[in-house]
Amino acid sequence: MSIFSISNPGNAGNAGNAGNAGNAGNAGNAGNAGNAGNAGNAGEFVPPAISGALVTNRDGIVGTYRHPANPPCHLLENDPANLELWSPRVRGLILDADMIAPVTVTYTGRAPSNGKPVVIEHRSCDGTASTLFSLTRPSQKQFLAQTRRVASYADLRGDRAAEILSQTGDLISFMGTIGLLHPERTRWTLELLFCALRFTTLIEMRMKHAMSCRRPVEYSAQIQPMIQTPGHGAYPSGHATEAFVLARIMDALTRQRSIEVYEDPSFWSEQLYRQASRIAVNRVVAGVHFPADSSAGASLGLALGEYILARLDAGGDVAGHCFDGIEFGDRDFDRTEILDHFLSQHGGGPNPDEGTADADGDANVGPAGEAGSDKSSAPASPPYLTECGAIEVDPPCSSSPLAALWQRAEREWR
Repeated sequence: MSIFSISNPGNAGNAGNAGNAGNAGNAGNAGNAGNAGNAGNAGEFVPPAISGALVTNRDGIVGTYRHPANPPCHLLENDPANLELWSPRVRGLILDADMIAPVTVTYTGRAPSNGKPVVIEHRSCDGTASTLFSLTRPSQKQFLAQTRRVASYADLRGDRAAEILSQTGDLISFMGTIGLLHPERTRWTLELLFCALRFTTLIEMRMKHAMSCRRPVEYSAQIQPMIQTPGHGAYPSGHATEAFVLARIMDALTRQRSIEVYEDPSFWSEQLYRQASRIAVNRVVAGVHFPADSSAGASLGLALGEYILARLDAGGDVAGHCFDGIEFGDRDFDRTEILDHFLSQHGGGPNPDEGTADADGDANVGPAGEAGSDKSSAPASPPYLTECGAIEVDPPCSSSPLAALWQRAEREWR
């Protein structure tokens, strides 16, 4: 009992409120803020009480039936303009169906085994299947070695607790601080980003299942994560994947600005990728991921982001990439070498971090004293990340819902 309770005995009854501490677990519901967009669904549900009132109301006013003389014309079939007539939930289902249709995730082993890659393939209109991303997992020994890194990152938990808790269910708000995301002003951009996240989640979860990698807490009793360890595999990191998908798409959108406020337009990109990196590293700080998880997730996110942009806009050739977990060794997460591999080759321009100081304090370096924290210039292609051919993405037809969504989102940034 506090000193204030002693001076005012009437407050003693408030001690029962201590039980409300259990509600702290509801912090994870912050991610549901994104559901505000579902307000448009209000007209789809009529409460029972209102339904009864509508029945009696009709009986009172309808009068004698009169047959319509001029029925409305048919809407054009498969017209992207019709998307604006449907509810956000229905639009989402249409977009999801189109996005996932040509994509498969396949584990190449004929039976449960070790050392086989999981492969994302794109199937073109002529039926040709090409590799978009291939992933193999690190060894048990490598993950064990990385527990030391995870334990070291725990020193940052006090500084980052608020971020980590908020990011358990909400990444859009953090990306929305760079550029402007608003449910009215950028409604199509938000629908695009949520579509990309839903697609990404399907892919990453299938890959997590195929790789079936344990979490840090299963290797060491001293990791003691600061949040609930998720109930699925660690590798690749879903948060890292999603954050870099968002960063890549917003990178493309911010380049549509008609007026550039910086002498170097890549400064927008720099901020976006630093934000994505911080989200990825925060999962290691929280104790639920290894640096290998975040590195694989960042690489997967950039590959998927590039692929999504091709599907939305003009199509064309998109490079396939292979992430080799064995080659990753006991490295720390390094944003610079991953971006060097991707962005200098695929329309994102040169690495926005090249020649700049690292301002976020963790994107390219580990905690003080960690092996590998002294980074200088990163190699253009790290040994664990290589190109593996190219896929030809067919340009979207004029009636494509995906193309229509991109055009609407793009206009919001001009």
